[in-house]
Amino acid sequence: MVQPAYKKRSHGVEANDAIKRAGIADNAHEKVLHKHSELIEKHTVQERSLRNHIDRLPSLSSVTRQGDADNAASSWLVEEVGISIGELGNSLKRRRWRLRARLKPNGVVARAKYPT
Repeated sequence: MVQPAYKKRSHGVEANDAIKRAGIADNAHEKVLHKHSELIEKHTVQERSLRNHIDRLPSLSSVTRQGDADNAASSWLVEEVGISIGELGNSLKRRRWRLRARLKPNGVVARAKYPT
């Protein structure tokens, strides 16, 4: 039995449509695959960077602790120097007042009553 011509054409059209849809699906799949590959590559780079940061963290923490210790020691030294400068300033003021007290009106220094 011979099939009518319209039946043959409809199968050919359906086949062409199926081929077009398969091509479109294949292109879409390739795009998704490409984007997925890019994401995997970015993830790998980020993971490597994170591991490097994790590896450096203990040494940075050690440096920070050492810096804190140095800062505390420096603060202590600054405080000690400040006290010493204050004591020297007070000592100089006392000596200045003693000298002024010993000066005679004509500018001659009187003999000190107390040893300095």
